[in-house]
Amino acid sequence: MVYQHKNILSPTECKKLIKLCSSDLRPIASSNPFDSKADFFFTPENELEGMVFEINDQRISWLIDRMCSHFKINPENFEHPRFQKYKVGGTYRSHYDFILLDKEYTEYHFSRGGQRIKSYVLYLNDDFEGGETIFPRKSIIVEPEVGKIIEWDNVVPGIDINSKESYDLTTSHSALPVLKGTKYIFAIFLRERSFIGTKQEWLKRFPEQPSKHENKVKGFAI
Repeated sequence: MVYQHKNILSPTECKKLIKLCSSDLRPIASSNPFDSKADFFFTPENELEGMVFEINDQRISWLIDRMCSHFKINPENFEHPRFQKYKVGGTYRSHYDFILLDKEYTEYHFSRGGQRIKSYVLYLNDDFEGGETIFPRKSIIVEPEVGKIIEWDNVVPGIDINSKESYDLTTSHSALPVLKGTKYIFAIFLRERSFIGTKQEWLKRFPEQPSKHENKVKGFAI
């Protein structure tokens, strides 16, 4: 299921977040799951920017408190929230959010909080065209609405989380291209245990230069 929680934030609160978080952005990159080294690459669309925040950053700490109160979750299990800005043409190709169990980075990531059991996307505005979040294997298209948070499980309940059988393969999702205007969101992942890591570690997911493998993955989709 993809759960949609409306009006978690007010339009005024969302505008405040956009204003506070829009400085010092950098290009966003994705990992190639077919690359054993898990290198990161820039998407050819290249109209996507963002930044990673500590959960105790005063600019967003109140947002974390709001989410923890609403969803009844432990803030210590949150990965660093990611603010993302999509300009016209900006998109995010199809991917999963769970951590793969057969990659070189698995042990590293699992030692920092275990599997990503849930994902949350907060829409900060809706005054743009396009930019829907699509789950093709669930036949779901989510329309952005200011202040709305969508939530889904990345693993199948009741199955050993250290097993590949726990992957919920129906959670493959992507962000459709923005056709007009600018889209702003926060993406936040919940780990099974307390998350360990620094902002600087996770900024590696936002490299300043394209991966040397970029050409090998253009057109990649799950």
